[in-house]
Amino acid sequence: MKKALFLLSIILFAFSCKKDSVETQYHDPLTRDEAISATKKIWNNYDIVAVSKEIVLAKTAIPQVSGDAYFAPDYDSWVIVIDAEPSSNGTDRFTLLFVNVHDASYKRVDKVSWTSEIEIVFVKNIYSNLKYSIIKP
Repeated sequence: MKKALFLLSIILFAFSCKKDSVETQYHDPLTRDEAISATKKIWNNYDIVAVSKEIVLAKTAIPQVSGDAYFAPDYDSWVIVIDAEPSSNGTDRFTLLFVNVHDASYKRVDKVSWTSEIEIVFVKNIYSNLKYSIIKP
């Protein structure tokens, strides 16, 4: 009887130590749709927005058209690309949001040049007659 009680208490203790997934809104890894939703309040007022087709690995070097390469943060992330000045011919007009695939936090990088190193899918583009939608992975 004592042995059964001891085992039951161990099992209950193990379940009580388990992290409750309800505490976090997202799972690991974050999907592209969740990254888009988590940052919508930031990019919603812009006219052209895209997201990386694939997760960008931590510390990936991303070359710019002009200037030095910049590096992805220390975590794997989805990259939201915002054309902050679509009517401008300037090169440093893009904003990038690196959305952490583990917890939906993000790092914002402003005034960067376009890069062809990140393959993207449009989320929003009011200047096109095409209707873009989020492509499911």
